[in-house]
Amino acid sequence: MVAEFFGGLCSGRVLRTVICFAMCLAFCLSGLKPAEAQHSNAEKEDSLARELKIAKTTVQTANALVGYGNYYFTNRDSSKAFPYMRQALFTAAHNNNDSLKTVVRWHFILMLQSFGQDLQALAYLDEINIKYLGFMKNPVTRILFRKGLTYHNQGKYPEAVKAYVDGLRAIKDTTDFGVIGLLHRNLAVSIGMGGNREEVLAHCTEAIKYFRKAGDLNSEGTVHITLSNVYTNAADVINAEKHLQLAVSMFRKTKRYKGLASAYGNLGSLESERGNYKKALQYLSDAIRIRHDSVAGAMVPDFVSAIAETYFKMKQYDKAIFFSDSSIAMIKREQKRGLLDEAYYLRARIYDEVGNYKEAIKYLKLHYALKDTIYHFDREKILQETHTKYKTEVKEQENKLLKKDLETENTRRWLLLTGIAALVVVLILSTFLFLTRIKAAVRQREFLESNLAHEKLQQELEKRVAAAEQARMVTEQNALKANLEQKNTELSNLTAYMVRKNEIIASMKLNIEKVHGKDKKLERVMEEMDSFIDLDQEWKEFLRCFEAVNPGFNERLNSHCPDLTQKEVKMCSYIRMNLEVKEIGRLLNITDASIHNFRSRLRKKLNLDPGADINNFLNNL
Repeated sequence: MVAEFFGGLCSGRVLRTVICFAMCLAFCLSGLKPAEAQHSNAEKEDSLARELKIAKTTVQTANALVGYGNYYFTNRDSSKAFPYMRQALFTAAHNNNDSLKTVVRWHFILMLQSFGQDLQALAYLDEINIKYLGFMKNPVTRILFRKGLTYHNQGKYPEAVKAYVDGLRAIKDTTDFGVIGLLHRNLAVSIGMGGNREEVLAHCTEAIKYFRKAGDLNSEGTVHITLSNVYTNAADVINAEKHLQLAVSMFRKTKRYKGLASAYGNLGSLESERGNYKKALQYLSDAIRIRHDSVAGAMVPDFVSAIAETYFKMKQYDKAIFFSDSSIAMIKREQKRGLLDEAYYLRARIYDEVGNYKEAIKYLKLHYALKDTIYHFDREKILQETHTKYKTEVKEQENKLLKKDLETENTRRWLLLTGIAALVVVLILSTFLFLTRIKAAVRQREFLESNLAHEKLQQELEKRVAAAEQARMVTEQNALKANLEQKNTELSNLTAYMVRKNEIIASMKLNIEKVHGKDKKLERVMEEMDSFIDLDQEWKEFLRCFEAVNPGFNERLNSHCPDLTQKEVKMCSYIRMNLEVKEIGRLLNITDASIHNFRSRLRKKLNLDPGADINNFLNNL
């Protein structure tokens, strides 16, 4: 009966997981954002528009345009982010402030790298003037770090390793622990592409050391994910899971949900490889939910593809095809061509397994065609980025000429405005003195009125805070009371179930003895029936419920009398619950007389006075 109960519970949990999972997936596929996110975005766009509208100098205009670009960059909208950043570059080119130009270029480099335009990012990195990066620590190191990241994204791992090593050598401020940790972490990733496991582990250890000095749990969590990948490639599943669990705990503490989703996704893939498919699906569904909750409308094609792969291994081909369809749709929407290649190959394997060879051949052709296309696409991308770099250089030359013309025109305007200002200044000064007196009187009156209104508002706020605090305390008390009642009910139900089960077994034993007598052939059956009276699993479940209602009781009992047996601990727990003698007898499988003897021995073992009541003692413990 107990086995059936827990089996039903597990199956229900899996069903809820699949339903929740499907809902998350449907929402991701819809591509819609919640109303709150849309409202927040609209407010942000209005704020940026006002900032750009009131900008008067080129510095203010450039900063406003950078803000626009970063906003759309955060929302992953490259079609709007790049035009604003290019306009910011153009605006900064018309200003003599070289520091402004450097800052705008730095933001543009970060955006280019994020959207995969590595060649153009590398060109801008070469043009960065280190002199004007004084707003950051170790500017040379940070530039080399960005170069290493660019080389890694291009697949030039030796060049990436060299850039990271040069970055470590160039560090002047050795208290910049975060950057040192990032260099060691990225060194481990780039070296890992060559398969040198020992060096990878050494650099990961160094990265963890520096991230701990910097107090950066987020980055330390990413190192543990890197270590899990190393151990997964080495078929060391235990260490891989250990580091993923460490990453999960760190991301939970810092509420870095994107990293937490990645860790859960890796755990799901790991469990899938180990054959724990239900656990894998649970991890993957949690990854989708966390990713979606943290970024409204976020796509999760990699996690959905992993789910399709898991169902394929479970030979549930209909579900595998469904999730494969979903992942392909999301991949196409996000234009992730590398993932699309793998998704086509998985679909071909599914159809091959179900015997639909026509569809299998179709997706295999798409798979191989896409691989060729990606190769040609990369070549075209490199040519396009080179052409863009050339056009940018030409435009900068034109901007320099235009800047000189603007400077000459500005000089002429300044001389004219100076003459006009000299004529107007006398009138302004006289008017200013008159208005100053009037404004002083108005301000004095407004100040008094403002103080009075502030005092009234402060009193109203204090009343509201007190009322809210009182309501919160009442709510918390009601919640605690309801929780305790629920736990008491759960403990009573479990105890009643155990008593009833033992009564049924005792009755069956009595009926068998009446019919067959004390037959030696039935002794083994009797022993097996006795073994069902005192199950460890039931006792563990009882202890869990009992501890929830009586927290710390067993610990205090053990502290008072550490040599109690398990049966004596059970007796103390049943007495604490005020169970009747018959109920305790059914639970312990002993007679009423034995219970009285048991209580007497227990009193002595607890060192109670002759007149002391054991019930009062245990209830007050």
